[in-house]
Amino acid sequence: MSRPLLLAGFALLSSVGCVTVTPLGPLVKTYGNQPISLVGKKPAPPPAPGADPLADLPPAPAPIPPAEMITPGEVSAANHQDAVQRLSRELNADRQTMPPPSRTAEISRYKGGVKVQ
Repeated sequence: MSRPLLLAGFALLSSVGCVTVTPLGPLVKTYGNQPISLVGKKPAPPPAPGADPLADLPPAPAPIPPAEMITPGEVSAANHQDAVQRLSRELNADRQTMPPPSRTAEISRYKGGVKVQ
């Protein structure tokens, strides 16, 4: 009973010092200081100093024009309640057709401590 316990104790104590062992073969994640995915590949060239970083972005989508269900010429004192209902329907329809806001970050550019863009 004490022999298996003694062997288990030695195995436990010897494994404490092996925390810096790195895997080999398909389990390796780094090669030196580089990730294995970058070994043997050339780094991307830096952008030119005067190049615009926004040149590669796609253009923004055009906004949807509002629905014109009612115009000021159609409103009179006799039908103002009907015009209010039609206008509220028009505003709700416009709100539903609005595209969701984009998730791109806003880029600010400063020159000499003054915001340029």
